[in-house]
Amino acid sequence: MKTKILKSIREGDLSLGSKSLPCAVLEDGAHIISCPGFLKALGRPWRKTYKSVDRPGFLAAQNLAPFMDDSLRSGQKPIEFRTLHGGRKSGYKADLLPKSCQVYTLANSAGVLRRNQTSIAVACGDILRDIGDSEIEDLIDEATGYQDIRDLKCLHKYLEGSLPAYLSEWSKRIPEDFYQELFRLKGWKWSGMSLVRPGAVGKLTNDIVFERIEPFALQELVENLPANNRTRKRRTPNPWFNNNVGHPALESHVFAVVGLMRASANWSQFHRLLQRSFPKNGNAVKGIPQKRRRVVRESSAR
Repeated sequence: MKTKILKSIREGDLSLGSKSLPCAVLEDGAHIISCPGFLKALGRPWRKTYKSVDRPGFLAAQNLAPFMDDSLRSGQKPIEFRTLHGGRKSGYKADLLPKSCQVYTLANSAGVLRRNQTSIAVACGDILRDIGDSEIEDLIDEATGYQDIRDLKCLHKYLEGSLPAYLSEWSKRIPEDFYQELFRLKGWKWSGMSLVRPGAVGKLTNDIVFERIEPFALQELVENLPANNRTRKRRTPNPWFNNNVGHPALESHVFAVVGLMRASANWSQFHRLLQRSFPKNGNAVKGIPQKRRRVVRESSAR
């Protein structure tokens, strides 16, 4: 069976000391360091023949075997992927770099390295020192900008428990710019899992977006819930989930709100503009025709 070639969704250069290593994050979340960059960091030449072996040359020596864990013994073939520009590259999983450096450091301390391996051990010591207490994946997130996607995914997980079930799915269609501006205006700093106000973010999302969008647009949002949030399964693909926002009314509302946010220097100024431009339509359930309120309540209870 032919192996699927994954695409990169973020690319950049990881700086470790004086070295710059091309890196990428693939669509499955894998963090990759390009093969030439990886070998360059160790002071080794890149040979494409490494693609055909289970263990790369820099870990093949028998005197290194006692210092390897099971993950290194099980094979470390390069991963071929498609770049943002459509070309093909290959790279090693990022965590292989600190693991390999640790092997050389331990072998060097044990005094079992050969003469031609000592220069690699020196390079490995420098790499581990440059990485420090950081995780290699976190450094790649910063180098590629993937941290923005990662942080937004974490935020959506928080919102799942802070919004009614019939709105939590739609909150995932709200673009990153909205939350970046929201945090700026509130003076909040957030990265990764360090969000300390998930409930407040959920309430503000409901307040700014869903309680101020047109009532009949809200009705359509409820009518077009994904199959797992509806009382009946949908037989055809949901047309509203084909792009970043999905619903025209939701998209135009969020676009206008983000414009107000960017024009505001602080939360008070933004809130005044919001109240004047988009007064509340009442509770998110209000404004939905009576025949649809049962669907909303049932979806919310799920």
